[in-house]
Order: sequence, then structure tokens, then C-alpha cells
Amino acid sequence: MTTVEKLNLIEGRIKSPDFIKTLGLGNEIPFYIFDYNPQDEFQVRDHIKMLKQKINNGNDNFKIKEIDLFNVLIECLKEKGYLERAIELEKRYGSEKFVDTIKNSLGLKTENNIMVRKIVERVEPNDIIFITGVGKIYPIMRAHKLLNNLFPFITKNPLILFFPGSYSGYGLDLFNEIKGDNYYRAFKLL
Repeated sequence: MTTVEKLNLIEGRIKSPDFIKTLGLGNEIPFYIFDYNPQDEFQVRDHIKMLKQKINNGNDNFKIKEIDLFNVLIECLKEKGYLERAIELEKRYGSEKFVDTIKNSLGLKTENNIMVRKIVERVEPNDIIFITGVGKIYPIMRAHKLLNNLFPFITKNPLILFFPGSYSGYGLDLFNEIKGDNYYRAFKLL
């Protein structure tokens, strides 16, 4: 199935009563992954924008809350006063030192880190959470790590991670090239 065909199925899936009420999951967490060909990134972004506008301006009993991980990262760096220093650090010492410093500065190696808290703060009871920006934030934060860290905090809201790569139901392969760690808790959205 092409990315466009999959995108056209999202609205029907998230509007189904079982999805909204998170029924039929066998007491599992309501986490889903929408994997797609990384080359279709801009189509996915456009479709999410259109879907958010349509759903959030409609009469549905829920709203789509998009959380772009890159924007959350920038917000966290600004709040801590690290953004300019981080840019200078990357220029001076390269990406590897930059990534380690960012992870340490924001506590991203811990379970209840600043980015997780920022995401959780944004969630309201009737939200369907769309997590985007996975590719933009790599390698600072990995998708499986983020989902594991959100697991204790988001238990009632459906969450869809838009993933540029493939998800087998067992593992996440970013950009269809970077083998990720195994992740078993999420369901394929389609």
C-alpha cells in the first residue's frame, strides 16, 4: 500500500468508536505507529495539517494534538538557555559531542526527562496525540526510547507516532536503514 493510500485511511480509523475509546486492546496501552516511506515526508506533513484542521474544526468529540519533537527540543533548549551554546558546540566540536551534551543537559537519558514532561503537559483528556518529527530529532532521541518513557504517563489517550521508516510490530527501522531496538508495545495503525 502506498503512503497516500495509507494516509487516506487514517481519518476513518481514528473516528472509529473502538479507537477513540481505546477498546479491544486487551488492556494494552493505546500506542500506534504509522510507518511510511521516508521519501514521502512532505506528503505526510501536509496530510497531518489537513486532517488536524478538518477534525479540530469539526464537531467530533476529540481533537488532534500534534507534538513535533523537534519543536519541543528547541523549546526545551531555549528555556534552559542552551540553544545558542548548543549551536556553537556543534560548530566547534561536531555532532557527536553536541548530541551527548544535549542528552545530558536535558536529562534525556532518564525516563522522566524534560521532553517527556513537556509532551505530557500538553495532553488533554479528549486528545488524540500525533507525535511527529522523529526523523528531525534523530539521533538525539530515539522513537522506541520516547515511547517507553511516555508509557507510564499516557495511558488513556490514543497516541500515533508518525515514523519515517518501517515498523514490523517488533522493531523500528528509522529511514528503513537504521536498525532500531525492539519495541513491542505499539500496534500498527493500519
